[in-house]
Amino acid sequence: MTKEILIENDYQQFFVEKMPTYDKVTYDANDGVVVIPTVVGRYCFIDQVSRESVPHSLELIRGFIENDESPVEAALRELNEEIGFTVDQTSIDSVREFPSFSANSELTTQKIHVVLVQLRSSPKHIKLETQEGVDNIHWIEKCQLRYIIDEITDGVTLSALLKAKIV
Repeated sequence: MTKEILIENDYQQFFVEKMPTYDKVTYDANDGVVVIPTVVGRYCFIDQVSRESVPHSLELIRGFIENDESPVEAALRELNEEIGFTVDQTSIDSVREFPSFSANSELTTQKIHVVLVQLRSSPKHIKLETQEGVDNIHWIEKCQLRYIIDEITDGVTLSALLKAKIV
């Protein structure tokens, strides 16, 4: 079996492996992080509108972990990048990291880390990352999650909610 690079960037490499009867595409990537921001029983979701396969998706904030970051550091950076919320010691009550998971253990070595960030109050100033398709944010109460679960089409978001035992 031969393995050749199809696509490569700062965060990931996609390979094609020539199998006896088919070609298998796999990828290696920096670990990812899913952030669950919460304020007094409400969870922050974003409207993601840039995906071709699903034109609109209700998702949690997420991104790649940089080479020199911990999952918690990446989560706090992603909060700033995606919704413009700068986190410091006065804005956080607690941070909790949950066990990681794999999006597809057969196709990638990448792990997805889940970090819940308990904020002291809702961010007053929001700056959405519209270039990455972030269209809006929603603060959803835990008791409402079961009613909107069908609007969540992203498997990584659903897996993170399950890992954190929120749904």
